[in-house]
Amino acid sequence: MESIEISDRDGDALTLTTDADGVWITCTHGEHEVTVGPLITDDLYLALTHAAPSTQRKHAGSAP
Repeated sequence: MESIEISDRDGDALTLTTDADGVWITCTHGEHEVTVGPLITDDLYLALTHAAPSTQRKHAGSAP
């Protein structure tokens, strides 16, 4: 199982957890948490790539 977490400026968090069954997405805001999944990895990839045009995507570690 692998997880990656990112947070926004307000401290809200998005966690992606993957294992053999797929991907779980957990959103945390203060004491509230919602998790969906497992999602099929390829379906999630397609949804995310269609949601953000390539001009808006940034490579991790690149300058803003």
